[in-house]
Amino acid sequence: MIITLNNKTLVKSLLALIFLFVFTVVPFFYGCDSDDDENTTHAGFDTYFPMNQGNRWSFNVSSEEEQGAGEAEVKAGASFNGYDSIPLQLTETSGQGLGSGLVYITADTSRADVLGARYEADTLVLDQPFNFLNFPLEVGKSWFSDAGITVEGVQITILAETVVVAQENITVSGMSYTHCFKLTSDITVTAIIVIPISVDLHLTMWLAPDIGPVKALAEVPELPLFPEIPTGTITVELTETNF
Repeated sequence: MIITLNNKTLVKSLLALIFLFVFTVVPFFYGCDSDDDENTTHAGFDTYFPMNQGNRWSFNVSSEEEQGAGEAEVKAGASFNGYDSIPLQLTETSGQGLGSGLVYITADTSRADVLGARYEADTLVLDQPFNFLNFPLEVGKSWFSDAGITVEGVQITILAETVVVAQENITVSGMSYTHCFKLTSDITVTAIIVIPISVDLHLTMWLAPDIGPVKALAEVPELPLFPEIPTGTITVELTETNF
Protein backbone atom coordinates (compact mmCIF):
# COMPACT_ATOMS: atom_id res chain seq x y z
CA MET A 1 0.00 0.00 0.00
CA ILE A 2 1.47 3.38 -1.02
CA ILE A 3 0.70 6.18 1.44
CA THR A 4 0.36 9.69 0.01
CA LEU A 5 -1.61 12.79 0.89
CA ASN A 6 -4.19 11.68 -1.67
CA ASN A 7 -4.54 8.14 -0.28
CA LYS A 8 -7.43 8.03 2.18
CA THR A 9 -7.25 4.33 3.06
CA LEU A 10 -4.81 4.69 5.97
CA VAL A 11 -6.73 7.35 7.88
CA LYS A 12 -10.03 5.56 7.26
CA SER A 13 -8.48 2.34 8.57
CA LEU A 14 -7.09 4.03 11.67
CA LEU A 15 -10.46 5.59 12.47
CA ALA A 16 -12.10 2.22 11.96
CA LEU A 17 -9.55 0.64 14.30
CA ILE A 18 -10.44 3.18 16.99
CA PHE A 19 -14.14 2.32 16.60
CA LEU A 20 -13.25 -1.37 16.74
CA PHE A 21 -11.62 -0.61 20.11
CA VAL A 22 -14.88 0.87 21.36
CA PHE A 23 -17.38 -1.70 20.18
CA THR A 24 -15.48 -4.96 20.01
CA VAL A 25 -13.06 -4.84 22.92
CA VAL A 26 -15.23 -3.61 25.76
CA PRO A 27 -18.28 -5.92 25.46
CA PHE A 28 -16.54 -9.20 25.90
CA PHE A 29 -15.45 -8.48 29.43
CA TYR A 30 -18.98 -7.82 30.65
CA GLY A 31 -21.02 -9.90 28.28
CA CYS A 32 -22.27 -13.13 29.86
CA ASP A 33 -23.06 -15.16 32.94
CA SER A 34 -19.92 -16.82 34.33
CA ASP A 35 -21.92 -19.86 35.44
CA ASP A 36 -22.85 -20.73 31.83
CA ASP A 37 -20.07 -22.97 30.51
CA GLU A 38 -21.90 -24.23 27.45
CA ASN A 39 -20.11 -23.42 24.15
CA THR A 40 -17.45 -21.50 26.05
CA THR A 41 -13.95 -21.31 24.61
CA HIS A 42 -12.69 -18.04 26.13
CA ALA A 43 -13.57 -18.30 29.82
CA GLY A 44 -10.06 -18.63 31.22
CA PHE A 45 -9.17 -15.10 32.31
CA ASP A 46 -11.43 -14.38 35.25
CA THR A 47 -15.06 -15.01 36.18
CA TYR A 48 -15.52 -11.24 36.19
CA PHE A 49 -14.51 -11.07 32.51
CA PRO A 50 -15.95 -14.13 30.73
CA MET A 51 -15.58 -14.38 26.95
CA ASN A 52 -17.90 -16.83 25.25
CA GLN A 53 -17.34 -17.72 21.62
CA GLY A 54 -20.44 -16.92 19.59
CA ASN A 55 -21.69 -14.02 21.73
CA ARG A 56 -23.03 -11.37 19.41
CA TRP A 57 -23.96 -7.68 19.86
CA SER A 58 -26.05 -5.71 17.33
CA PHE A 59 -25.90 -1.93 17.08
CA ASN A 60 -26.92 1.12 15.06
CA VAL A 61 -24.49 3.75 13.81
CA SER A 62 -25.48 7.31 12.96
CA SER A 63 -23.78 10.57 12.02
CA GLU A 64 -25.02 13.84 10.61
CA GLU A 65 -25.04 12.39 7.08
CA GLU A 66 -24.98 8.60 7.39
CA GLN A 67 -27.01 5.79 8.97
CA GLY A 68 -26.10 2.13 9.31
CA ALA A 69 -26.10 -1.00 11.43
CA GLY A 70 -23.67 -3.73 12.34
CA GLU A 71 -22.82 -6.69 14.56
CA ALA A 72 -19.85 -7.70 16.71
CA GLU A 73 -19.17 -11.36 17.49
CA VAL A 74 -16.57 -13.30 19.50
CA LYS A 75 -14.69 -15.73 17.24
CA ALA A 76 -12.44 -18.70 17.98
CA GLY A 77 -8.99 -17.93 19.41
CA ALA A 78 -6.15 -17.32 16.94
CA SER A 79 -2.50 -16.33 16.84
CA PHE A 80 -1.76 -12.72 15.88
CA ASN A 81 1.73 -11.23 15.74
CA GLY A 82 3.08 -13.97 18.00
CA TYR A 83 0.36 -13.62 20.66
CA ASP A 84 -2.52 -15.92 21.54
CA SER A 85 -5.46 -13.64 20.87
CA ILE A 86 -9.21 -13.49 20.69
CA PRO A 87 -10.49 -12.19 17.33
CA LEU A 88 -13.60 -10.04 17.53
CA GLN A 89 -15.42 -9.73 14.23
CA LEU A 90 -17.27 -6.58 13.19
CA THR A 91 -19.77 -6.91 10.33
CA GLU A 92 -21.61 -4.09 8.60
CA THR A 93 -25.17 -5.31 8.08
CA SER A 94 -26.82 -2.28 6.46
CA GLY A 95 -26.16 1.26 5.34
CA GLN A 96 -22.96 3.09 6.21
CA GLY A 97 -21.87 1.55 9.51
CA LEU A 98 -18.37 0.89 10.80
CA GLY A 99 -17.36 -1.43 8.00
CA SER A 100 -16.29 -5.04 8.45
CA GLY A 101 -13.11 -6.29 10.08
CA LEU A 102 -11.42 -8.13 12.91
CA VAL A 103 -9.70 -6.75 16.00
CA TYR A 104 -7.29 -8.92 17.97
CA ILE A 105 -6.88 -8.60 21.74
CA THR A 106 -5.16 -10.18 24.71
CA ALA A 107 -6.46 -9.89 28.25
CA ASP A 108 -5.96 -10.88 31.86
CA THR A 109 -7.65 -9.94 35.12
CA SER A 110 -6.02 -6.50 35.23
CA ARG A 111 -6.09 -5.18 31.66
CA ALA A 112 -7.20 -5.59 28.05
CA ASP A 113 -4.76 -4.88 25.20
CA VAL A 114 -5.34 -4.43 21.49
CA LEU A 115 -2.75 -6.08 19.21
CA GLY A 116 -4.03 -4.90 15.84
CA ALA A 117 -6.79 -5.37 13.31
CA ARG A 118 -7.66 -6.49 9.82
CA TYR A 119 -9.97 -4.00 8.14
CA GLU A 120 -11.02 -4.46 4.51
CA ALA A 121 -7.72 -4.98 2.62
CA ASP A 122 -5.45 -3.62 5.36
CA THR A 123 -3.73 -5.39 8.23
CA LEU A 124 -2.77 -3.08 11.11
CA VAL A 125 -0.15 -4.53 13.47
CA LEU A 126 0.72 -2.35 16.47
CA ASP A 127 4.35 -2.23 17.61
CA GLN A 128 3.27 -2.99 21.17
CA PRO A 129 -0.02 -3.99 22.86
CA PHE A 130 -2.27 -0.95 23.24
CA ASN A 131 -3.67 -0.94 26.79
CA PHE A 132 -7.31 -0.09 26.23
CA LEU A 133 -8.91 -0.96 29.58
CA ASN A 134 -7.67 -1.30 33.15
CA PHE A 135 -9.59 -3.36 35.68
CA PRO A 136 -11.37 -3.13 37.98
CA LEU A 137 -13.21 -0.09 36.70
CA GLU A 138 -14.05 2.53 39.30
CA VAL A 139 -15.01 6.21 39.17
CA GLY A 140 -11.94 8.44 39.10
CA LYS A 141 -9.59 5.84 37.66
CA SER A 142 -7.51 6.91 34.64
CA TRP A 143 -4.73 5.53 32.46
CA PHE A 144 -2.58 6.42 29.46
CA SER A 145 -2.08 4.20 26.41
CA ASP A 146 0.21 4.41 23.41
CA ALA A 147 1.24 2.33 20.42
CA GLY A 148 2.76 2.82 16.99
CA ILE A 149 2.61 1.32 13.55
CA THR A 150 4.76 1.71 10.44
CA VAL A 151 3.24 1.28 6.98
CA GLU A 152 5.46 1.62 3.90
CA GLY A 153 7.88 3.75 5.92
CA VAL A 154 5.16 6.02 7.31
CA GLN A 155 5.22 6.22 11.11
CA ILE A 156 1.88 6.47 12.92
CA THR A 157 1.37 6.87 16.65
CA ILE A 158 -1.80 6.45 18.71
CA LEU A 159 -1.92 8.16 22.12
CA ALA A 160 -4.90 8.00 24.48
CA GLU A 161 -5.94 9.06 27.95
CA THR A 162 -9.02 7.35 29.39
CA VAL A 163 -10.92 8.38 32.52
CA VAL A 164 -13.81 6.67 34.30
CA VAL A 165 -15.87 9.79 34.97
CA ALA A 166 -19.16 8.53 36.44
CA GLN A 167 -21.50 5.67 37.24
CA GLU A 168 -25.03 6.47 36.10
CA ASN A 169 -28.26 5.23 34.55
CA ILE A 170 -28.90 5.58 30.81
CA THR A 171 -31.69 4.80 28.32
CA VAL A 172 -30.67 3.50 24.88
CA SER A 173 -33.00 2.31 22.10
CA GLY A 174 -35.90 2.28 24.56
CA MET A 175 -34.06 0.15 27.11
CA SER A 176 -33.00 1.39 30.55
CA TYR A 177 -29.60 0.41 31.95
CA THR A 178 -28.52 1.05 35.54
CA HIS A 179 -25.14 1.43 37.25
CA CYS A 180 -23.36 2.08 33.95
CA PHE A 181 -19.75 3.21 33.94
CA LYS A 182 -19.15 6.28 31.79
CA LEU A 183 -15.67 6.48 30.25
CA THR A 184 -14.11 9.28 28.21
CA SER A 185 -11.02 8.94 26.02
CA ASP A 186 -8.98 11.65 24.31
CA ILE A 187 -7.15 10.04 21.40
CA THR A 188 -4.54 11.55 19.07
CA VAL A 189 -3.53 9.73 15.90
CA THR A 190 -0.46 11.21 14.19
CA ALA A 191 0.97 10.18 10.81
CA ILE A 192 4.23 11.62 9.50
CA ILE A 193 3.62 12.14 5.78
CA VAL A 194 6.36 14.64 4.87
CA ILE A 195 5.09 16.61 7.88
CA PRO A 196 3.16 15.34 10.94
CA ILE A 197 -0.60 15.21 10.40
CA SER A 198 -2.66 14.65 13.55
CA VAL A 199 -6.29 13.75 14.16
CA ASP A 200 -7.73 14.40 17.64
CA LEU A 201 -10.79 12.40 18.65
CA HIS A 202 -12.90 12.45 21.80
CA LEU A 203 -14.76 9.25 22.71
CA THR A 204 -17.43 8.72 25.35
CA MET A 205 -18.89 5.30 26.15
CA TRP A 206 -21.25 3.76 28.66
CA LEU A 207 -20.78 0.19 29.92
CA ALA A 208 -23.69 -1.68 31.49
CA PRO A 209 -23.01 -4.53 33.94
CA ASP A 210 -23.42 -8.01 32.39
CA ILE A 211 -24.01 -6.47 28.94
CA GLY A 212 -21.07 -4.32 27.86
CA PRO A 213 -21.17 -1.08 25.90
CA VAL A 214 -24.67 0.24 25.36
CA LYS A 215 -23.67 3.55 23.78
CA ALA A 216 -20.58 5.25 22.35
CA LEU A 217 -20.07 8.77 20.99
CA ALA A 218 -17.12 9.93 18.89
CA GLU A 219 -16.37 13.57 18.18
CA VAL A 220 -14.47 13.66 14.86
CA PRO A 221 -13.08 16.99 13.57
CA GLU A 222 -13.21 18.11 9.95
CA LEU A 223 -10.46 16.52 7.86
CA PRO A 224 -9.91 18.66 4.73
CA LEU A 225 -7.60 16.04 3.16
CA PHE A 226 -10.16 13.27 3.72
CA PRO A 227 -13.61 14.72 2.98
CA GLU A 228 -15.32 11.31 2.63
CA ILE A 229 -14.78 10.46 6.32
CA PRO A 230 -17.83 11.38 8.46
CA THR A 231 -17.21 14.22 10.90
CA GLY A 232 -19.07 15.72 13.83
CA THR A 233 -20.71 13.39 16.34
CA ILE A 234 -20.87 9.71 15.41
CA THR A 235 -23.17 7.65 17.65
CA VAL A 236 -23.10 3.88 18.18
CA GLU A 237 -26.02 2.37 20.14
CA LEU A 238 -26.67 -1.22 21.19
CA THR A 239 -29.96 -2.66 19.91
CA GLU A 240 -29.82 -6.32 21.01
CA THR A 241 -27.64 -9.27 22.00
CA ASN A 242 -27.99 -13.03 21.39
CA PHE A 243 -27.53 -14.01 25.06
